[in-house]
Formats: sequence, structure tokens, C-alpha cells
Amino acid sequence: MHSFPFKDWLRQLRERAGSATELTRSLHCPPTSWLHWIEDCTSTNGYRREDALKRIAGLPVEVRAQALRFVLARLNDWVAPVRTAANTAAIALLVDDLELVWIEELPAVVALLRAGRSDQRAFIEQVQTFFFSSPSRRRALMQAMPSYGVAARRWVAQSGWLAGTLPERTQGLVAALTGPDAVVARAALAVALAADSEFSSRPEVLAALNQIRLPRLRLLVLRQRQAEGQFPPPDAVALALGPHRATREWLCFHADTALKERLREACVSALSGSCSDRPSGLRGAALETLYLVDSRACQPWISSLQTDAEPRTRLSAFHLALKAASGTERGALALRTLADPAPKLRKLGVRAIRRGHALCDTSQLLALGREHPDAWPQVLSAAQVFGAVAGLRMVLQLTLLRNEIPKHLHRALHAASARLRRSVYAPSESESVELAALWSQAITKHPNLKEAQ
Repeated sequence: MHSFPFKDWLRQLRERAGSATELTRSLHCPPTSWLHWIEDCTSTNGYRREDALKRIAGLPVEVRAQALRFVLARLNDWVAPVRTAANTAAIALLVDDLELVWIEELPAVVALLRAGRSDQRAFIEQVQTFFFSSPSRRRALMQAMPSYGVAARRWVAQSGWLAGTLPERTQGLVAALTGPDAVVARAALAVALAADSEFSSRPEVLAALNQIRLPRLRLLVLRQRQAEGQFPPPDAVALALGPHRATREWLCFHADTALKERLREACVSALSGSCSDRPSGLRGAALETLYLVDSRACQPWISSLQTDAEPRTRLSAFHLALKAASGTERGALALRTLADPAPKLRKLGVRAIRRGHALCDTSQLLALGREHPDAWPQVLSAAQVFGAVAGLRMVLQLTLLRNEIPKHLHRALHAASARLRRSVYAPSESESVELAALWSQAITKHPNLKEAQ
């Protein structure tokens, strides 16, 4: 655990109060040595630390609120009697008057789970019971949860289904299942799918299993239902037309003839008509599902939807078209995706070219760069598949098309130059003459390129 700056805190506390006497008077505490006791919590003498912790439990509420963080720091003390005294003092501070202070210091409590000197699980369970046995304290903790770190947020989320009444715990489990945290959602799913779980028959939990955001966990639910003989699920069509590709492919792979026919009819219905009356992404998901259950019936839709108004639909159409095409046809499709204004489609084209799936040459990429200057980053990324000489030649040719060089083109020029210097193959005499001429033209037009030479 990180050490707390006790001395600095005490100095600032005294400066705000003016003096220790005024501070104790403002806290309705007799001018005794309570500040000295808090200071003794950081003493190098274990007996003084132990004595100070025993006295802190008897201080007024206002003082104990300031002392809580010191007590929590001593729960992982290297002296066993000091840890015992700190545990006793911390339990004595679990009162309603210090609820807000405990909420503020909860990350320090959760950090005790990683403490190496003692097992503080019993104390943390008492803190858990303190918060989740009261609906008001539970609500206050849930409101503060977004401000915590990852460890504290996960502890609060998992405590939501471990403590409290059954309806409250069910609500906490549902929130964890449908939340964005994969670790918490996986733990909640294990609880929900357990054979002896008290949540397995709750309708709220059964509904939440269909609303899990994470695709891998959705697949776990489907596999569990298949093992229990509950496949296909009633919402199989909705799952196949949902946003998760992994779920869609698994469903189509395990679908029987009747389910495939249902999916085909649903896909044709979703693809028919205009996209204005369809939810976003539905037509793209329907196209991919139709390809999985009936690839021949899907071919006319693949061609027609490449000009669809929705980028998600065009992405699915080009993805399937690239999968079915070969040779020069695939290269032409990749160039069309690079010319598309949607960033994800351009990324698809770059990936196809760089993986060697689509065949094209630098002249085609250069022509595309002339027609679509906004696609230069993707064109330069795709050009890395070619040799060092061809890549540098194309970058230099692109620099001559602009009066001012954008940052991404400047970076590409540096990268292409470095790549050529590292290459084990030296350019031929004609290539050297051509590159030198292009360099000369580029430096004449852009004098600041001399540093990249």
C-alpha cells in the first residue's frame, strides 16, 4: 500500500485552524492530546501506535472522521498487536455518522484485499454488511461508485449480489450482467448459470441473460442452453440479426433446417424496402446472416447493397464481396473501399491489400490518391505492402500534388526514407536517377523537406 503523507496532512490541518487549541475547541473536544494520538499512528514505536489506536475509538465523531484514514493505514501494519488494535478501532468507527467518510475511504478498504501481512477478509465483510444492509447506504455507495478506481468499482458491483435482500441482490446481479465490465459480467454469469443458484429462476435474471453486451458471454449463455436442451432459443432470430458477429456465426452453424428457413425469411424481409424504416445496422446483419444460411440467394444483395446509404450495410456488402472475389476483381473492390468516405470501409480495403488478399499496383493507388486527397492516410498505409523503392516513389509523387504537406504525409516520407536506408536491396541505377529527380522536385517545392533527405 502507498504511504499516506500524515505529517503534511497534520500541518495543513493546523494551518487551517490557526492552532491546535482552536482546532480542538472547534471540534467540541477538550484541549487534550488527540492530535498527538493521531500523530502517534505514524510513530516508529509500535507501543505508541497501538496505544494511539486504542484511544482513537473514544474520540468525538468529528475527530474520528479525520482519524479514519489513519486507522485504515494501520490495518496492514507490520506489528501484529497494532493490526489488532487498528481492526478494533475501525470496527468501532462503523457508525451511521461516518457513512460519508467510509464512502470516501472505500478504495483504501478494498486495497486491503491485496494486503500481504494479514487476512482482512472478515473486516471487509463487516464493511460490506454495513453498506448493503441499509437501502439508503446502498444507494449512496452506488452513486459514488463511478468515481472509484477499477478495483473498488468491481468490489461494489460484486457485493451488489452478495449482500442485502433477495430483490436487492437480484437487481445487483442484473446490473452486473448488463454492464460493460467483462470481469464483473463473467462472475455474475457464473452465479446466474449455477445449478444451485437462487437467481436461476428469477425472471429479471432470465431477461438480463438476453441483454448481455459482451459477445463471448452471450455465446456462453447459448452453449449452456444448448447443453440443457433449450436450443434454439425463442429469440434466435433477434440474436442472429443483432450486432454481434460471433453470436450470429455460432447460431447459423448450429441451426437446423427449420431455423435456417426462419432466418432466411427474416433476412429477406429486412433487406427488402428502404433503409429509412429499418434500425441502424439491421440490413448489414441480415446480409451476413443470409450469406451464412444461403450464400447463393445472397449474391444479388451483395452487389446491390455496395451503394447503400448506410455505411454499416456497405461494409458488410464489401466484406462479403471481397471474400467471394479473386484476383484483379478483388483488387478493384479494395480500391473502391479506399475511395469510400466511411473510415471503416477504407480500413477494410487497407487490410485486404496489406494482407495480400487484393492485387493492385502503385499506379492505381497513386491515381486514387489524386482523385481522393482525403484518403491519403489509407493510401499510404496500403502502399507499405510494396517495396521500399516503390513506396518512396509514390510518397514523393504525392508530395508534388500539394502546396503544403500534411503531417501524415510528412511522417510517411520519413518512414519511407528510413525503410529504404534499412533495405538490403539497393535501388538500380535507373531507380536512383528517378528518385533523385523526384527528391529534387519535392525539395524545390517544399524546402523544409531537406531534413528528411
